[in-house]
Amino acid sequence: MPTTAEQLHHLSAEQRARLAARLRSKYDRKDTSEPIAIVGMAARLPGAANVTEFWDLLRTGDSAVGPPPPGRQGDRPGGYLSDIAHFDAEYFQISPREAVSMDPQQRLLLETASDALHDAGIEAGSLAGSRVGTFMGLMHDDYGRIGAEQGHIDGHFVTGTNPSLAAGRLAYVFDFHGPAITVNTACSSSLVAMHLARQSLLLGECDLALSGGGNLLLHPDSTLMYEQAGALSRTGACHTFDASADGYVRGEGVGVVVLRRL
Repeated sequence: MPTTAEQLHHLSAEQRARLAARLRSKYDRKDTSEPIAIVGMAARLPGAANVTEFWDLLRTGDSAVGPPPPGRQGDRPGGYLSDIAHFDAEYFQISPREAVSMDPQQRLLLETASDALHDAGIEAGSLAGSRVGTFMGLMHDDYGRIGAEQGHIDGHFVTGTNPSLAAGRLAYVFDFHGPAITVNTACSSSLVAMHLARQSLLLGECDLALSGGGNLLLHPDSTLMYEQAGALSRTGACHTFDASADGYVRGEGVGVVVLRRL
């Protein structure tokens, strides 16, 4: 099979010039200064079941760091979500068997995306077949590792635990026909996902975009890696911008925003 370079070699100079002109015309027409608005948002965070509760947490300065909830592996303090096993599979027309094989990060992204659309005053069903993009940041595959170790692997694990398919899951369930991209750039994953969502809107690739990300601490080895690297706080607190800072505390959460051009 010829390489890309070999294929390009067969294009005449005139063909290459025409192609370059078309690409320039496509992107030059786009106004990259056009404002993009957040029209809806939803989140589930440690100590806060929604955005309003999170704002209250910030306002009071309370800490949501604590020990792992019952049933979790490991014993390190962190910012944990509660009730991550709860999921309304029937609402999303997902069979109970498939739901069990779905990473809770995917489940939470589905629920939070639905809540974000509701916050935007949009009925999710009204967007079926529309050019809606999904851009999600996801890094770890703890649930897949646990399933492999416990021998609970079935056919649904392929789509249920692969982080790269998280955005596609949303697009499939809601029948969105825009770009579906999952980003893993470590700690900046959700930020990069939002950047890509904005670019996609400005380029006219989609008319509405859902951007967000999720993180759950399910396998102790993920935390152990950071501990061995000396990245985690021994005091169990983030002393940000303080001389006593000795590392950070890992945390969970999921958030989704709805973006559109003004």
